[in-house]
Amino acid sequence: MVICFHAGFGWMRGGYLGVSMFFTLSGFLITGLLLAEHDRTNRIDLGRFYGRRIARLAPAGLVCLGLVAAARALGAFRNVPHLGRDAVAALLQVFNWSKLAGSGSYADLFRGSAVHVTSPLEHYWSLAIEEQFYWLWPVLLWAMLRRARRRGRGVVLSVAVVTAAFAIAAPVIATAYGADAAYWSTPARLAEILVGACLACWVRAHPDVPRTVRVVGPMSLVALVALAITLPSDSGPAYSGALPLLAIASALVIWCLQGRGPLRLGLARGPLPVIGRVSYGLYLFHWPVDVLLRERGWNTSSIVGFAVALGITVVIALASYRLLEMPIRHGSWSPRWTLSAAAITTAIAVVAVVALLPGAEPIIHENTELLAAAAISPTGSVVPLATATSITSSSTAATASSVSSVSVDTSTTSTLAARRTAVRGTTRLIPATTVAAATTTTFPTTVSLPAPPNRPIRVLVVGDSTALYFAQGLATWSLTHPDYAQVSVRWSPGCGFVLDATITSFEAAQFVEQSKDVVERAMPEAIADLQPDIVVLMTTVNDVAAHEWSETEGPLDPTDLRFRARLESAYGAITDQVLALGVPRVAWVIPPTPTTMWLDDPAMEEPARWEVQHEVIRGIAGARPDTVGTIDLDAWFDAAGHSGDSAWRPDGVHMTDDSAAQAAELFAGPMVVRRALGLPSP
Repeated sequence: MVICFHAGFGWMRGGYLGVSMFFTLSGFLITGLLLAEHDRTNRIDLGRFYGRRIARLAPAGLVCLGLVAAARALGAFRNVPHLGRDAVAALLQVFNWSKLAGSGSYADLFRGSAVHVTSPLEHYWSLAIEEQFYWLWPVLLWAMLRRARRRGRGVVLSVAVVTAAFAIAAPVIATAYGADAAYWSTPARLAEILVGACLACWVRAHPDVPRTVRVVGPMSLVALVALAITLPSDSGPAYSGALPLLAIASALVIWCLQGRGPLRLGLARGPLPVIGRVSYGLYLFHWPVDVLLRERGWNTSSIVGFAVALGITVVIALASYRLLEMPIRHGSWSPRWTLSAAAITTAIAVVAVVALLPGAEPIIHENTELLAAAAISPTGSVVPLATATSITSSSTAATASSVSSVSVDTSTTSTLAARRTAVRGTTRLIPATTVAAATTTTFPTTVSLPAPPNRPIRVLVVGDSTALYFAQGLATWSLTHPDYAQVSVRWSPGCGFVLDATITSFEAAQFVEQSKDVVERAMPEAIADLQPDIVVLMTTVNDVAAHEWSETEGPLDPTDLRFRARLESAYGAITDQVLALGVPRVAWVIPPTPTTMWLDDPAMEEPARWEVQHEVIRGIAGARPDTVGTIDLDAWFDAAGHSGDSAWRPDGVHMTDDSAAQAAELFAGPMVVRRALGLPSP
């Protein structure tokens, strides 16, 4: 359940129930071992118990952390924030509390959040709860056994009372402290483990399995699997403190398995017992493998991606089981030696993580050295740029060797009618463009360069963080094509060009102020100082968010005609502003439609709002054909097959340095040159 859930299969949305079932099973097994020891020796050897638990869990857990640290040192997980903190929390068995102290949410992992900031150690939260239970439960159970013996009673009632107390606490915690506390906090999850402990105490006193349980047990298993398939991933009993109720169903399955019957025979066949023996390793290694593969563009919910992820996980888990876990587990280590070795190893590992693990690279990283090398050279007077009259391929030009067909709408209409169009293999409702008839053209995946101009073209890019990466791609390209371009950029995070309204989709007051600074100060100053031949405008997220221009009107989204009219006005105004400052030409980048968003507002993922922005940009260029053009990066991403490629846009929005450089080499660089020289599109 958990492995399929984490792989991203839509038919296993509630697979987190597998963790709850394991909690109950763990409570049953551990309590059974402790009761058996007490029956034999009339005591519980705490040192021996802790030594066995450490020998069983610590070696593979440390290896997993070591592999993650090694992968980070080699460049993986480089954007994951607080990876060092996560590793220390995992080492100290408090990962769940560390997550609660942070700002993230467990549900965010399954809301399309950016994979490049997903920690490969997220799954250590459940191991931490298990380990905290192991430290506390033997002491508490021993005390209850001694008290029950003095009073001549069984221990079942005492364990049941403790279980009921934590079962009541779970929904109270959810109500008082929220869904994350219900999911991650130890007190909210202990009842699931204690239900198994309660069952172990009952089975010890009543070993026979009632006929009713033999009937209900298989039904409970079917119900749990059905719930795992149907429950949503980001809501449900796990977030409301109701999992103790489902733990009862898990306990019925476990109880049924204590006697012979069809369920026991079925679960004892085939690979299931082997999976059970290596289940710790499978759980431990599968999540880092999934995250690593997704970072590199694999889709783990595809057949091939899942097979590769599962294959790697199985190989590592089997190697860990045979070469590490079993030799240490069956070694003749004394409890004192095991505890000492674990303490020393943990201390060394904590120091190593703090001292050696590289910190996270910022998600938005401005390469100042690259931009400085490619920047426009200030000069008092600029030689007029000669316009090429013919298109010829230079020795450094890319060969237009392949094309893909995409629908490019060039129609105009005075009304906003609904139409359906196929985009990226899906049918979606989007507003009609302002055109009389739609046309379909072949869109080139590579664009050849014209002959070099009489001097490098002076390119100024203005916009948000996506514009920054576009500019850095152009900068990389310009350094290998120095005769063609020099590139400078003025940007700010979340820079948009709609400056007279409040963004309501998310908190963006700071972004709007920064946008005003870029548009009203930094851009005009750069135009005056650098005298660019072309200004390239690009923005992505903020201008498609819901905006509020007045309280009486309320928030509007881009599919509203009033929003669209104001977007056209804002984009037209900044275009005319740039031209009025003496810039010969303007190019608007049509940004690639995001594939996933990390924002709380799910409406931001609606394709219709992005289509409105793209159509407005085309309209702005169409109204000023002599001075304004477009660089349709969205259509190029479609044609080149990179729209859903997470290797090109790990967070679904921003290109990487490498992908931006490739896009510039194949398409954006030559297109900027063509726009600056007034040449037609290829």
